[in-house]
Amino acid sequence: MRKICSLLLAIIVLSVTLTSCSKTAEHIGAEADYIVIHSRSREESSGIFCIDSDGAVTEKLKNSKMQDLSFFSFNAEKLIVSGGRKNNNMLFDLKESGVYSEVHWLNNPQYSGVTAVELLNDSVLAIMNGNYTDTTYLNLLVEQDYDGDVIQQTEIELYTRDVAADSSTAKLVGKHLSKTGGTNEWKASIIDYNVAEQEIKEQYYYAEYNCFWEIIETASVIYCLAEDKNERINTICAISKTDFEIESRLLIEDQLCGMYLDGNTLYVVGNQSIYKLQADTLSEEQNYSHDKTVSGYVDWAYEYGGYYYVMFRYDQRVKDGSVYEYGIFLKVDLETFDKSETPIRYDKRTTMDDILVFPTQMFDIEE
Repeated sequence: MRKICSLLLAIIVLSVTLTSCSKTAEHIGAEADYIVIHSRSREESSGIFCIDSDGAVTEKLKNSKMQDLSFFSFNAEKLIVSGGRKNNNMLFDLKESGVYSEVHWLNNPQYSGVTAVELLNDSVLAIMNGNYTDTTYLNLLVEQDYDGDVIQQTEIELYTRDVAADSSTAKLVGKHLSKTGGTNEWKASIIDYNVAEQEIKEQYYYAEYNCFWEIIETASVIYCLAEDKNERINTICAISKTDFEIESRLLIEDQLCGMYLDGNTLYVVGNQSIYKLQADTLSEEQNYSHDKTVSGYVDWAYEYGGYYYVMFRYDQRVKDGSVYEYGIFLKVDLETFDKSETPIRYDKRTTMDDILVFPTQMFDIEE
């Protein structure tokens, strides 16, 4: 278990209305290793608690009426956690001991949630879920600064699954719908978007795939996880940024979930294993099995501080006395591939549909 001497991490909940501003502060003790944010998918119910590396709950913090907190993005200063079904979001200031604000895209909680979210330098790019038209399906691209001021909004013909962006450009990946002659055809698609000029440069289509689920952008290549026509996310595509043609691809017999690029090494996580690839050739070097005896799947994964954090979610939660165990949180050293496992369990009186876990190292801690 990681020790933090006698440090305390303050989570300050900042609730802002048009007429008032209130603050409450709660503290995470030195024994906490991870912060868990949970919510219900179809009910306004959420909360935060802390655990040590063995999965024992160390503190129960804020309960709130937020829903379906299933998307996130972070950088060195901010962490955004967003709802998919509902327009509710937590924007954490990681340099202010975990201060967070409850924010709403377009400053209206009645609008829909997001299908993807990405932090920029001084703003957030959110892709809000839209609706069907007579010919296609629309999402809404929204850029909003940290103070809530809306910078831009643009309708896009893409059910977006992921976005790679900076303050000048963005690449959005997902699936495009064509409704013709009473039939609906989904195909993978990429939008090349000019953030600075607030316009779509071009949209590209890939009929052999249903959807692109994840994106990593380099100077010359875009890597995507592709879903085939049988709804299997089992292919990594390398796409040229010159003509947006697929240069190479690798099929892996697994259901893939996430990617991380370090130099010429591409790490890909699936339900069965983590795969270490040579990026320029898309050739597999090694794979590391999760070695799980309980049936489940990888819900999400991310890299932070040289470790790959992976949430392996059970297909069915497991009752253990007064708690339910929902899965295993893996911390994988990307140099040695040594890993530690932390069970994610909680009081059986609370149902957790969506679970996000972050190491306390991510938050600024003052002595």
